[in-house]
Amino acid sequence: MSTNSPQASASGIRSRRGFTIIELLIVTAVIGILAAIAIPKLGSAVRKANAAAILSDYNVVRVAAAQFAADGGSYPGNKGWRSVPTELEAYLPDGFDFDFEDRLAEYRWRKWPARNRSMPTIGLQVRSRGDASLVAAIVNLLGGGGVSTGSTVVLTIE
Repeated sequence: MSTNSPQASASGIRSRRGFTIIELLIVTAVIGILAAIAIPKLGSAVRKANAAAILSDYNVVRVAAAQFAADGGSYPGNKGWRSVPTELEAYLPDGFDFDFEDRLAEYRWRKWPARNRSMPTIGLQVRSRGDASLVAAIVNLLGGGGVSTGSTVVLTIE
């Protein structure tokens, strides 16, 4: 008897080695269906995590701006995208920049003129670099707060 042929068992049923092509195709199909369900959920979770991290950066900038204003009585002027106001550098953690995750998003410090108030409106603009759904996730985490236009959201500080 050859070693490659199925062996007869004590009950007369032949045992086999390996899987049939049908069994392999079914398992592959099930894995494919599960992956199709899981991958969009993973992308959504990553987007929400990035939005939460951006809001954390916003809070860091907000606290730094409040400390600067308490010490100096005013806020820094406008800066360009990815430019940290030099006045805030001493109040921010070491290495803090206005570039999130290698340009996934970028920040811009804004100071708008006072309108019907004694103090100007200040805030942080956040611009998503290619993922507008990131801005939607930020607005969603804020409970609808912030002013968004496409790939940019304005987070006011005062």
